[in-house]
Amino acid sequence: MWEKAYTGEVIAAVLKAVRDPNENVRAVAWRVFGRIGERGATPEVIATMLEALRDGDSYDRQAACQALHGIGEKAAMPEVIAALIHTIDDKDENVRRAACATLGNIGTKAATPEVIAVLVHAMQDACTWVRNVACESVGRIEENAVTDQTITAVVDAMGDTDESVRRTAHEILAQMSENGVMSKVITVLVHMIDDKDEDVRTKACITLGNMGDKAATPEVIDTMLKAMGDENMAVVTAACIAMGNMGAKAATPVVIKAQLSAIRNGDEDIFTAATDALVNMCEKESTKDVIAAMLNAFGHSAEVVREGARRVLMKIWKEAVSSEVIVGLVHAMEDEDEDVRTSAYLTLGNMGENAATPEVIATMLKAMGDVDWFKRKAACEALGSIGENVATPEVIAALVYAMGDDEESVCISACSTLGSMGEKAATSEVIATMLREMRDGGWFKRKAVCEALASIGEKVVTPEVIAALIHTMEDKDESIRRTACGTLGNMGTKVATPEVIAALIHVMEDEDENVRTSAYSTLGNMGEKAATPEVIATMLKAMGDGDGFNRKAACEALGSIGEKAATPEVVAALIHAMEDEDNSIRTSAYLTLGNIGERAATPEVIAALVHAIGDEDDIVRTIACISLGRMGAKAATPAIIEAQLSAISNGSMGIVRAATQVLVNMCENGSTEDVIAAVLNALRDPDQLVRAGARGALFKVGWKAATPEVIAAMLETMQDGDLYDRGAACEALGRIGEKAVTPEVIAAMLHCIRDDDAGLLFAARQGLVEISKNGAKLDVIGGILKTMRDEDWWYCKKLFKVLEEMVEEAATPDVIAMLLDWVPDDLFSASEVRRKYLKEMLYGCTRKFHIGADLIEKIHSFIAHDAYFDSDVISIEHLLSVYIHSGDSAWLPLIFTLGLLNGMALTVVHGGIKIHKGGEAQDIDVTDRSLIDRLMEVFKVEKIKMMNQLVVYDG
Repeated sequence: MWEKAYTGEVIAAVLKAVRDPNENVRAVAWRVFGRIGERGATPEVIATMLEALRDGDSYDRQAACQALHGIGEKAAMPEVIAALIHTIDDKDENVRRAACATLGNIGTKAATPEVIAVLVHAMQDACTWVRNVACESVGRIEENAVTDQTITAVVDAMGDTDESVRRTAHEILAQMSENGVMSKVITVLVHMIDDKDEDVRTKACITLGNMGDKAATPEVIDTMLKAMGDENMAVVTAACIAMGNMGAKAATPVVIKAQLSAIRNGDEDIFTAATDALVNMCEKESTKDVIAAMLNAFGHSAEVVREGARRVLMKIWKEAVSSEVIVGLVHAMEDEDEDVRTSAYLTLGNMGENAATPEVIATMLKAMGDVDWFKRKAACEALGSIGENVATPEVIAALVYAMGDDEESVCISACSTLGSMGEKAATSEVIATMLREMRDGGWFKRKAVCEALASIGEKVVTPEVIAALIHTMEDKDESIRRTACGTLGNMGTKVATPEVIAALIHVMEDEDENVRTSAYSTLGNMGEKAATPEVIATMLKAMGDGDGFNRKAACEALGSIGEKAATPEVVAALIHAMEDEDNSIRTSAYLTLGNIGERAATPEVIAALVHAIGDEDDIVRTIACISLGRMGAKAATPAIIEAQLSAISNGSMGIVRAATQVLVNMCENGSTEDVIAAVLNALRDPDQLVRAGARGALFKVGWKAATPEVIAAMLETMQDGDLYDRGAACEALGRIGEKAVTPEVIAAMLHCIRDDDAGLLFAARQGLVEISKNGAKLDVIGGILKTMRDEDWWYCKKLFKVLEEMVEEAATPDVIAMLLDWVPDDLFSASEVRRKYLKEMLYGCTRKFHIGADLIEKIHSFIAHDAYFDSDVISIEHLLSVYIHSGDSAWLPLIFTLGLLNGMALTVVHGGIKIHKGGEAQDIDVTDRSLIDRLMEVFKVEKIKMMNQLVVYDG
């Protein structure tokens, strides 16, 4: 049927129609020309298109370009090419874009120096779309026409400000490389590396690197080596990365040496690039060479090179060639060069538990028996870094032996390593040796043993260990006394014996303030078990002490002990501490009262905390807000709510967050009405800061009580508030749900979308989406479409983002009708929005709903008269299926038009219909012959209409 449509008679009618004064008629005529293809390459048609390019308005010029694009190579006549070259300078960006696309589509005849020159020029156009299409057209040039000029232009486009242009340029260059002009591309890029402009040199290195091993020719490698010595850091970095991307082919001794030299540069980016490059070069046969070079670099005089080599080996090991790396490191541990050995130990230690191989452990054990104390120490440290996976009986025995080493640093390393092994090291031999060293060892040893016991944890809590630690808390050295206290604290509640508590009470009066603090902290870690009368009495004494350090430590310890410490005397002391002149002590007192919670919620405490919200110190005010929030229902009074609002209005961001969260917690604890009432009252306060604080609280808690007053307050904020408040109001109204669905709310959110602030834009979009989920889908979409009618393109684009997030739910007949009724005829870009949205919705809608004849006619009229609608995206097969299942003949005129526009043919065969397009055919079964008869009748009528006036539709 359709294959008979493009007759000479039809073409003559189309030629007449492109001169019609009605723009819609001309639009459809141009579309038909674009679909006719090579059959339209007649002198009359070409002459008409050239006339339009010369004398038509911008729409006709663009349409003529697109029609020539559809005709293809048959249009590649000298006069057409000349006209298109001229059109690339058109004042209308859409015309320029269409001209570029057409030149790229009409084949090799257009690959002249003049065409290439104008396309390269167009790649610098101010319009992103024009640059992108020009780049694509350059990519279509045959390989024998690719010049240095085109390659350079594409490389330049890879640095375009627009992501789509950059992506296209990358694809075009890759395509050029695959089409037999690789050597030409490489030659141009190699020459660019000698350019005086550093950006050009950098770009050339990056581009060669993106080609991977295909670019790893001797010439390129030599050029890259030169670039690695460039004075510009960006060029050096790009060259290092490029070498790495070339992989094993670039892994020559000279290149590896150059990468190591680059590591010495000192620049962090170059260091990372060079080490990554060395890792990337490790492919099969090159791995051993790189590993050998890195192990050799362990002996380099510069630490930065040794660090780089260690990093490379670590990365290689992580990427599944671990055995070769570890074998090399095991050998390096026995190297005569101390730097090599140290680097090997460090690298193995950094590998962690996965380096715990029998070979590594055996070599470490051997090193621990070496005469060189440095080897012994390094082996202990490496074992500690590897962790508990090396905690074999042999290793533990060696470490126990090392704790008695004559070299104190070896002993300390052994203790630390045993501590890192955790519970696995809690053997009787280890504990006995540690106890001996605590008794007889030097200062460093005693301290190291205490720290190791703390790391091992509860498994070493024996009466002997506790007794030793109690004894050590009387050591003459204050740092050891402090460490012993800390060790007991790390052991938790298991050591909270009367003896330990008594010893800690004694230490709380130590002459050294750090020791005293450690004792307080340890008692706090014991929790409720430390809440003895003696401990509390000592704490109270400390809180009345003249030493501020003691007062603060006592407050913090009481807070850690918790509710058990909430005696009237303690609460009174904490209230007194809240008036201390030292900010840190006041803060500790507030925190402690907050930790104690409701048991401390006396009128005096609450009054003191409310007063503290006005403290001059931000941290004090923040902690006071938080502590009030922990007082439970007793703190949910109007006075406290008012105090929190005051804090919100006058505080820093930390105070605002803390006070707002307290109000939220109050709402969750059943005080919503009181909080909301106070917030709404504060919105009327004459103080602007108070009103601002109230708005901040309202957005956090208002959604819990969606009263008309709350919604009205939020609406007012959306109109008059600052950016943050307006965004918060959008978010809160979205959370309220159905009660917030009013025309005023929707209009206010749409107004917020107009703003350039990304945060407000996102909040308004999300608010609209949330409202639409609560039954206001049509209201939201209707509001959007109504707003878009008379607005500029950029605002329409923002609104369309909202529609995109709702497209699945919005695929209904009502929404499609609403979309079609919205006709911004004078705004091409906004029309593009409508086209895109309709395409996305139509398929889903026809699957879920029955669409009436009136709406089908609207869809048909829109598609037939919108010259830019891509009819290919609507499946004729799908619409035929809809017709066959519904029997609704209203679909047939639309199917006819789509088939005509898509250049498809339809024939009736036995048992159904066959659709032909692009040399392929698809059968559609139709069991009801009457459906086929009806289809043929409608198609005949549509053809007559087309012949009489090309296409005439109502609406």
